[in-house]
Amino acid sequence: MNEISALILTGGMSSRMNYQDKYLLKYDNRNFLEKIIDELEDFQEIIIAANSIQSFHQINFKDKNVKIVRDIYEKIGPIGGLYNGILNSSNEYIFVTTCDSPNITKNFINYILSFHTPDYDVLVVRCEREYINPLFGIYGKSCLDKLKSCIEDKEYKLIEVIKNLKIKEVSLKNIPFDGEQLLLNINTPDELNKI
Repeated sequence: MNEISALILTGGMSSRMNYQDKYLLKYDNRNFLEKIIDELEDFQEIIIAANSIQSFHQINFKDKNVKIVRDIYEKIGPIGGLYNGILNSSNEYIFVTTCDSPNITKNFINYILSFHTPDYDVLVVRCEREYINPLFGIYGKSCLDKLKSCIEDKEYKLIEVIKNLKIKEVSLKNIPFDGEQLLLNINTPDELNKI
């Protein structure tokens, strides 16, 4: 973990959550962001990618090495936060997750990190239902030029962007975790009530 930073993407519009900031939603007696930061505590550098209007005064960062970076490119989705997070990382690689996946655990993160090798641009998980989740994995600084080029060309779909990079996949089939549950995104009030 000394060679990998952590990035939490928080800058979404939260339209399906009635425009309520998802990182402030409560889960397990903490808000989502505090819970995720606790799970990332072994990383020496934690970066929060935020839009220009977000305020984090309600978050208790304790003694954690948290750095907030504001979007350079606004309102273009996760690709903007990802680009800015990688750009501002002190390390060659960055572990990426989102603020609306409160079920992730330190053990699951360590399991994914165990597949890290320096011979890829992107490490992503292939979920049990056979789709790739581009917002949970590891990205190298080798992605920066491609990400910037796609942003400038207005190609914002991350799943399309990474197809042109060297990808390493980790299958979530037959693993000692319930990957689908751990990576569950909470996007609506109904989904929040269920957890």
